[in-house]
Amino acid sequence: MPTRIIVTRAAHQAEDLISALRAIGTTPIALPTIAIAPPMDFAPLDRALRRLPEFAGVIFTSTNAVNGFFDRADQLGVQPDFDPAAWRCAVGPATAEALARRQAPAQIVPVRNDAEGILTALVRCDVEGRTILIPAGSLHRDTLAPRLRERGATVAVVETYRTLPTAPAALPDAEMVVFTSPSTVNYLVAAVGAHSLRGVTIAAIGPTTRATVAAYGLKVTIEPEMPTTASLVASIKQYLKQR
Repeated sequence: MPTRIIVTRAAHQAEDLISALRAIGTTPIALPTIAIAPPMDFAPLDRALRRLPEFAGVIFTSTNAVNGFFDRADQLGVQPDFDPAAWRCAVGPATAEALARRQAPAQIVPVRNDAEGILTALVRCDVEGRTILIPAGSLHRDTLAPRLRERGATVAVVETYRTLPTAPAALPDAEMVVFTSPSTVNYLVAAVGAHSLRGVTIAAIGPTTRATVAAYGLKVTIEPEMPTTASLVASIKQYLKQR
């Protein structure tokens, strides 16, 4: 019987992961624990888009941040006008791919997809006295901006999307659950309790998601080398092969 795998990613982003899991012979179960919605107030984002040439660098923290940023620009009829000397940083490969699709490639992609990784990657950038923009979600953890301010930067964090809970009342019968962000973990645990996940194999896409799982006293068994869908599926395939 194929391994049943719960996919907690938001419905609009889960299709590729579900198809890839099906392709390796598993039975994916779509169980979105989050939904992505527009900001309650677009004013901060609109101001940032209109003064984009003032920013020396822009740090995109997720694919949803990229999509929210450029979708709003399209709605306003504004062509994102980055300063030619400005750099764009993508938190990881998937975010870099999202920027490339928008014809705004990232010049900086950290090895680690977290605040520490971004700070390390920005060592070669002179941020002192510069203004930096961080398009982010409603659940953005304010750990990066203070560190950049310590280096002398002026930082503007603007909300480009909201993350809302959509978790179910019960966990379907499955052998594995896949988490693709800290919020997918938090909302599922809030809905069904950490105890419901004991005995279920847990796959986490990267270190920040793994840390969130661990905070609930749960163990991550599968974590890919790279925080991408392809690497995650490859790691799951390898785990099932060796089991």
